[in-house]
Amino acid sequence: MEAKRMGMGIVIRDEEGEVLVSICDVRKHVVDPALAESWALWKALKICNELALSKVIFKGDAAAVINRINKDEEDQSWMGHILEDIKHVFKGKREWNVRFVPRDGNRVAHLLAKHALVLGEEKIWIEEGSYVICNAVLHDKNCNVLNDE
Repeated sequence: MEAKRMGMGIVIRDEEGEVLVSICDVRKHVVDPALAESWALWKALKICNELALSKVIFKGDAAAVINRINKDEEDQSWMGHILEDIKHVFKGKREWNVRFVPRDGNRVAHLLAKHALVLGEEKIWIEEGSYVICNAVLHDKNCNVLNDE
């Protein structure tokens, strides 16, 4: 039986929406979409921490995961340990937060996640992106401006 794989797409932008870093990666043995979204957020947290970014807004379209992370009470679910680790990072980074954005405003991350499954390995682009995200970068930038207003 083939292991369940998930593609992960992460885009780090500056305050004007310009792409600083884009990443795609693959994880094996992931059978739940909420777990996949949690792993992607965990990886984004790790990368932003390594880049020493001080003020970060993480945006994702997995409302259930984001809502659980933003709750104060301890998550006792089967994947609560991952969510609690994410919460712990946010508690230590007062200028970091996570927000919901509709899927239409998160196209770049989804394209990168699909591309990751094709590549089958981690790929990082600095101050650019894969050819597969070029058109979606501008679309997401415009959608996120509208959602932030």
